[in-house]
Amino acid sequence: MVRHIVLWNYADGFSPEENLQNAQKIKTLLEELPSMIDGIVELKVQINTMPSSNRDIMLDSTFESEEALAAYIIHPEHKRVGEFVRSVTKDRACVDYSLTTQSTKCPNVSVCPCSKTECENNGKCCSCVVKHRDGGNLPFCLRFIT
Repeated sequence: MVRHIVLWNYADGFSPEENLQNAQKIKTLLEELPSMIDGIVELKVQINTMPSSNRDIMLDSTFESEEALAAYIIHPEHKRVGEFVRSVTKDRACVDYSLTTQSTKCPNVSVCPCSKTECENNGKCCSCVVKHRDGGNLPFCLRFIT
């Protein structure tokens, strides 16, 4: 999984009311993209930043893979939305990083009790529990506890 975070400031030349309208349109357009582009796990746009922020708009998104992010970047719908975003913003900053290169061990388990060693979540108890919870079933290691 890959995290893609983009930050913008409002472009010069717009009134506060226009900036708010443009920000709302950016939010609407970007948040529609997951229904049009495969590989987007989650996508949220924050337009109500605090005064301590040095950017006005934030895109916070998660993709299935680097390939999914690359496909998103060149997708015609993303390019269409990007044209509008570039016309009303400035000072773009972007950070992309892999979530799978972060620490994969669950911080509260030193030895994985699961016998399913071929599972991609073996030894990653926190990820395993979330996966099974979201799937509506118990992890293998918890199925036989009475």
